[in-house]
Amino acid sequence: MKPGLWTDRDSILEPSRVLWGTVNPHRLRIVRTHIARGERILDVGCARGHYVKALRELGCRTVGLDLTRHDEWDMLRQGAFVVASVQALPFRDCSFDTVVAFEVLEHTLDCYAAAAEVARVSRRLAIASVPNCEIPPEFATAGLTFYHWTDPSHRWFFTEKSLESLLRSAGFVSVDIGRINAVSPAVLFLSSMRLPAALATVLGKALRHVPGSRRYCMTLIAVASGKVRAP
Repeated sequence: MKPGLWTDRDSILEPSRVLWGTVNPHRLRIVRTHIARGERILDVGCARGHYVKALRELGCRTVGLDLTRHDEWDMLRQGAFVVASVQALPFRDCSFDTVVAFEVLEHTLDCYAAAAEVARVSRRLAIASVPNCEIPPEFATAGLTFYHWTDPSHRWFFTEKSLESLLRSAGFVSVDIGRINAVSPAVLFLSSMRLPAALATVLGKALRHVPGSRRYCMTLIAVASGKVRAP
């Protein structure tokens, strides 16, 4: 990771308390760091369009794309959404300044084709997040793992190394990866001692500040830039 790429790092690593399908503040903060007002942005796998709305409010010209249509799209102006697959994006090369793909690549039938399409339609950047599938030794010893290992819709399981390799194989020259959405195993341990849930949460927070304590993040997020030009 290049020094200075990730701003406000402590808050980025704070635990996420938002539900899937809504705007994750950590992802949005990273996107805001790397885009400019007026940019044309494609949100691949946009679901109900929360990021489309958020990015438009930041002054970006944003298009959402998903495999299925969502009723919530009607709440935004027409023409902002497209039904299509990330593996066959219906746009010309370099149609967008930035392409974002949050929790998409792990669901695709062919993540290599999907990443290549993202690279093809992006002019400047791609920002992608995927579940972190690297199991810390402490988790393995304790018989724990991140919940996304049990999701039957996940076809690809990424580590920092494999995510970087995928994006570079798509043609990106620079790939910088960070970690977000911290979890606190201490809360699970304290809850097992039959402490009230609220007390276990408070104590778990306190333990995160103990010198030497580790943070475990569920999500990898990559900022990929620069593309290999065809000869």
